[in-house]
Amino acid sequence: MFVIDRKTSASLSTILTLIVLVILIIAVPALPFITYFFLHAAHPVLLETSYYPILVILYTALIPAFAADIALLRLLGNVRRDSVFSSSSVAYLRLISWCCFAEAVIFAAFGIFFALSFFLSFAALFMGLILRVVKNVIEDAAEIKSENDLTV
Repeated sequence: MFVIDRKTSASLSTILTLIVLVILIIAVPALPFITYFFLHAAHPVLLETSYYPILVILYTALIPAFAADIALLRLLGNVRRDSVFSSSSVAYLRLISWCCFAEAVIFAAFGIFFALSFFLSFAALFMGLILRVVKNVIEDAAEIKSENDLTV
């Protein structure tokens, strides 16, 4: 069985998160062309009537995506520095979960144009919920760690 140690896993996660950040950066200028191409090929009626509203929704979705990706990079930095049970890690998890909830709302609005986006909305909502639970666990662990540090 192939096992990756914790530091290697954190480094690999950081690399993948940086790749996502590069993709998000590329998406900013490319989104109008991608949207036009997709609508032209798959939904020409929407191209004529809804191109700009769809573009606004997609650009709006980029905002929490950037925030979550940057928070994830900082959280991974905490992992690499062995500072997982800290208030900053809790804050990063909180921010990422709120970004997931924001994406859920944005993709629910996107469901006006594409019903499939309701599934994306549900997935983002569920991911936000999972992250809230993880945040609560890390927050309690950070509190216990802080108390133990004061005891010693």
